Amino acid sequence: MAKRKKIDDGMRSLLLTQCGYMCANPVCRQTLTLELHHIEYVSEGGGNTLENLLPLCPNCHTLHHAGHIPKEAIKAWKLLLDSLTNPSRNLVDFLILLYRDKGEPEMQRGNVADINAPRDDVPFVFTGDSLPFLAGPVNSGLLEIFNRRQNTAYAGGTTPNFMVRLTGKGRALVESWIKGDVSGIRNALESEPYHENVLE
Repeated sequence: MAKRKKIDDGMRSLLLTQCGYMCANPVCRQTLTLELHHIEYVSEGGGNTLENLLPLCPNCHTLHHAGHIPKEAIKAWKLLLDSLTNPSRNLVDFLILLYRDKGEPEMQRGNVADINAPRDDVPFVFTGDSLPFLAGPVNSGLLEIFNRRQNTAYAGGTTPNFMVRLTGKGRALVESWIKGDVSGIRNALESEPYHENVLE
């Protein structure tokens, strides 16, 4: 059986930076008291490499070793973390926010009878200074920009703004990630960017 070696400080720092100091489980998001999980166990020949380590909080790490979180989910989380964390872990949190947010009650759209019904695909409104953060996910087809407008500012100038929402590809990616579906993540990442109503 292979002997476990101490993970060096440089590797630990790289992994912590990659995951934004949060658990890699997309539904956990705990700030880490860090445990580095070996995707391929040391006893099975796995080493202390970036590709084989995944930061998990103690609870998720224990749940995996107890058999409650399958190895396939661990691999899915690592795959998406590798795909999306360069340059920003904030993108992962933002995609999850867009996926989970179901928007305003129907009453705010004028339908009092359906007050508790959620709205799907409620767009978020952004200004032009958001483009550096949004350019990557828009260009990769995970998000779409629509409903571009010029608003008049108090000082008389204009401020461009637009709305953002997940595309079908973006929704499929986040759903697969949360479910721990490796093939679904690969399919979403490998599919061509698809922009719905970009010039709407």
